[in-house]
Amino acid sequence: MQLEEDHLLMEENKENSHSSTVKEIKIKITKKQLSELMGKADVLGISVHQLLAQLMKVSESLELRHRSWRPALHSIPEDN
Repeated sequence: MQLEEDHLLMEENKENSHSSTVKEIKIKITKKQLSELMGKADVLGISVHQLLAQLMKVSESLELRHRSWRPALHSIPEDN
């Protein structure tokens, strides 16, 4: 199954070669999780490649949400 994932990553990189950024991801999942993922792709009628692309999008949005919030700091004029 790792070979299949590596192949999908190479295909993803080929498709993105026209853009300036290339994303390479490494997914570590159990055999059970992989089986569930493959089953979900079959049920939804989509390829594993499409399902992985959706997972990457969700992961990116979650990453943006979990970044630490920082307030915008403005200068406070001093009264003389």
